[in-house]
Amino acid sequence: ARTWTVNPDGSDERRISPEGGFSTWPTWSPDARRLVFSRVVEDDAGDARSSLLVASTADGRTHEIYVGEPGTVGLLAEGVVHYPLWSPDGRRLAFIAVTSRGLTLLLDDLGKSTDSEFVLDQGPLWFSWSPDSRYMMVHRGSDHFLVNAVAGLEVNSLDIHSLGYRVPAWHPRGKKVAVVSQTGPTDHTLVIADVNANGVELEQPIIEVPPDAAFRWSSDGRYLAVAGSSRILSYLGISMRAYRSLTLISDDDTTGPAEVRDNILAYFWSPDGDKLAYVTLSSVRGALRWMLLDLSDGSRRPLVDFIP
Repeated sequence: ARTWTVNPDGSDERRISPEGGFSTWPTWSPDARRLVFSRVVEDDAGDARSSLLVASTADGRTHEIYVGEPGTVGLLAEGVVHYPLWSPDGRRLAFIAVTSRGLTLLLDDLGKSTDSEFVLDQGPLWFSWSPDSRYMMVHRGSDHFLVNAVAGLEVNSLDIHSLGYRVPAWHPRGKKVAVVSQTGPTDHTLVIADVNANGVELEQPIIEVPPDAAFRWSSDGRYLAVAGSSRILSYLGISMRAYRSLTLISDDDTTGPAEVRDNILAYFWSPDGDKLAYVTLSSVRGALRWMLLDLSDGSRRPLVDFIP
C-alpha cells in the first residue's frame, strides 16, 4: 500500500510515501500543509520495523518523526499501526503506538529528531486536544489525566473515574471538557470539567448516561450530542456498536430541539452546527444509510444508502 495525494478533479496525482514497505492511515494537519502516515518495512533479516512519517504537501518531502522499537510492530486496529492526532494549531502531534510497555501515548514537536516525548502508557488510551492546543484530556482505563503540553509536559492525575466510555469531548470555545464520572456502583453521570489555573473543577452534572456513552459538541458549542443505550449488531460478519438514542443537550443544560431514536452507528456535526448527519441501518440488504437531522425544525431525512 502507498500513500498518494490527488486533487478533487483527479489531477496532479502524487505519491507521498517512500518506496518499499507499506504505508497506511494518512492524516492531514489542520492547515493541510502536512500529512502524517505510518510505514512498515522489513530489514535484511526479515524483521518488521514501523515508523511515523510527516510529509510536506508543498514539495512532497518526508521525514521520520518516530521509529518503533525493534520487534514491537503491532496493530491498534485492522490496518492501524499508529493513531495520530494533530494539535489544533498544527504545531505538535500526539499519537498512540505499540511499545514494549503496551499501548503508549507520545508527543512530538515535528522536528527532525525521532525522539518523541513519552506521555502515558498501559493503555487502552483515548484522548482529545483542547481548542487552544495547550491541554490534552486523557482517559486511560478508568482513570483521567490532564496533560499540559506546553509547560514542560505536565501530566496530572484527576479524581475522575469511569471505565465504559472512550473519548473526552472539549468544548470548542473555552477550557471546558465533557467526561463521564462514575458516581456509584452502577451510576454514571455526564459532567463538565472546567480547566483553569487552579486545575480541574467539576461543574454541575448534566445527565445520567450508560457506561459506554459517546458524546460530541457541535462546532459552535451550542449543543452536546449524547449517544447512549448501545447494543452490538452484526453487519456483514462484523460486530458493530449501535446506539439506540441520540439526545441533544443545549449549552444552558436543557434538552435540545430533538431526540433521535434509531440504530446509530456514527454521527457527525456540520461545520455551522445547524445539522447533524448520522449512519444507521438501511432497509436495503447489506447497506447502511446516511440520515440528516436539521436542528432548525427537528426534521430527519435520508440522504443515501452505501456499502462501506
